[in-house]
Amino acid sequence: MSSHVNVQIPLPLAPRNQKLQVVNVTGRTETVKKLSSMGIMPNTMVEILQSADGNLIIGVGNSRIAIASSLAQKIIVQPN
Repeated sequence: MSSHVNVQIPLPLAPRNQKLQVVNVTGRTETVKKLSSMGIMPNTMVEILQSADGNLIIGVGNSRIAIASSLAQKIIVQPN
């Protein structure tokens, strides 16, 4: 019997150009609300499109969003 382990990592450590599922958003209530208003919440699919100095441009649905590295660290994802 084989077991499949889903690795959960902060968004900046995830691979580019791969569909990722948001599993958690950490931080203060304001942070969670801000990311939620951008469409980033648990069970959302995201994709890192570009990365520069830890800052990311991600695809969320049909949108592209720029996120600072400090905020991106609060988004926990797993490959889908």
